[in-house]
Amino acid sequence: MATEPRTSFAAELMSSRFRSTVTPRHTYPYFSGLDTAKGDPTGSFTLGAQDFRENGRRLGLLGLPILVVQEGGYKTRSLGANARHFFAGLCEGLTLSAASSRQHPRAAAPKP
Repeated sequence: MATEPRTSFAAELMSSRFRSTVTPRHTYPYFSGLDTAKGDPTGSFTLGAQDFRENGRRLGLLGLPILVVQEGGYKTRSLGANARHFFAGLCEGLTLSAASSRQHPRAAAPKP
């Protein structure tokens, strides 16, 4: 039995299934401050890996073109896991948003 090759998050995000039916006019920056993680030496927040996943999922559900800028995050033992969870949630949200837009297509964008 052949298995499908695994794709990277970047490849998934760039695939046609995540493209909107409306041509976006803007790309929205999102600054993912990973220093809000529990135990980070620069803050007093208590976010865990699942919180970052949920934040990414909610952002992805918006279905907007997003540029993610990773900033902050200084506790190196949890930094990678928190970033990975954020992007996993983002992919999940984008998948759900794309599926929803296929079921309920948006009106065509007006031509400039």
